[in-house]
Amino acid sequence: MAQLNINANKRLKLNVIRVLFLGDPGVGKTSLIYCLANDEYKSGLPAKIADQTIPAKDAPENVPLLLIDSSRRQVEKDLKDSIRCAHVICLVYTLKDEEGFKRVLGHWIPLIREYQTNYSDMTYKPVILVANKSDSYDSKFKLEGVLAKLRKIVEIQSYFEASAKKRVNVREMLSSAQRAVMYPVAPL
Repeated sequence: MAQLNINANKRLKLNVIRVLFLGDPGVGKTSLIYCLANDEYKSGLPAKIADQTIPAKDAPENVPLLLIDSSRRQVEKDLKDSIRCAHVICLVYTLKDEEGFKRVLGHWIPLIREYQTNYSDMTYKPVILVANKSDSYDSKFKLEGVLAKLRKIVEIQSYFEASAKKRVNVREMLSSAQRAVMYPVAPL
């Protein structure tokens, strides 16, 4: 039990929590980051923006956050380094995009598993799965099939249907990402 407390205290002393936004092109990673950093939606953003910092005073747990935008043109080595250096990953796909969801399960999760390295006592990187662009679909979308598949993936800590455009569940997603690092629920 003492070991758990020591490890938890180490995590609490992080200078910054690195949050990597990962996913296929066009799913809204950049829009989510911009929305979080500026508290507004902006259309016409470039495909990738520079890393954004959220200071401790504006972060949910009073620890600064570094929001990192992955790029569709990112070379494999850079992508590998980004995954290794991240404390938590927000894996973004477009809500109701079956092919995008299949890529989450068949491409992105295996890639994260391949490239991650252990840090502290954790054996995996926590992943926050984000179904973005929820403003484009009705709320009657059925989650049963999605949730059944997600329960089998230990890395996924939370699932959010979000909209950068309407700023729905964006702050909640970020808070969940920060909590996944500061208060891990990984089996010992």
